[in-house]
Amino acid sequence: MENIILNAVSIFIGLIAGIVLDKLNFLILAKFLNFEETLKARISIKAILITILVFLIITFISYLVMSFKFIKKDGLDLVKTKKI
Repeated sequence: MENIILNAVSIFIGLIAGIVLDKLNFLILAKFLNFEETLKARISIKAILITILVFLIITFISYLVMSFKFIKKDGLDLVKTKKI
């Protein structure tokens, strides 16, 4: 459950940061090029949906790999700690 919350928060923060940095990039570019008008930054819903989909696919693959690793291990091996 905590992994789902962590993934949702990270994708939300990542998307917001990406949108803000995109706008900042356009403002800096307009200033360096001495544009009279400011450049308009668009928010593409399609790009946001693709980003969320790819993130979910990567997360799902990660969960599958970890599940197979746990299935292969003996229950006692998961509980035992290694001495350093």
